[in-house]
Amino acid sequence: MRTALAVIVAGVFMLIGWIVLAALLYGVMYVASHAREGIGLIHLLNIILMWILGPGFGGFLATYITPRVFKTVDATTIATSFISVVVTLAVVISLLSLTLTPHNGGGLGEFALFAVQVAAIVIGAIIGKSVYIQSSA
Repeated sequence: MRTALAVIVAGVFMLIGWIVLAALLYGVMYVASHAREGIGLIHLLNIILMWILGPGFGGFLATYITPRVFKTVDATTIATSFISVVVTLAVVISLLSLTLTPHNGGGLGEFALFAVQVAAIVIGAIIGKSVYIQSSA
């Protein structure tokens, strides 16, 4: 039961980290877009930083902070469970989006961005677990 609660809390930490970093980066992009004329560069930074780095940071926070809250649950168990839930949800969402794409108007670019976001969450979660284990040793 505590493991399930830890995974839910990890998901909340991931969403909070993603939203906070995306909001901060949006502010930076807003100021930068008004300071210069490089709209193409700002658009590229928007995609790379807000839509890829944000989920990765959220995944990092999920597996770095949650073991500090739930000291009785092993950090590896939290990370493995969190990654399993994220990948399972990603597969379900991917299958649904591929099924509904002709009616929805989505494209291959959106699907590729989603796949990269899931990979960023998983990589961030693995890094967060490693940093937590090294810092607590």
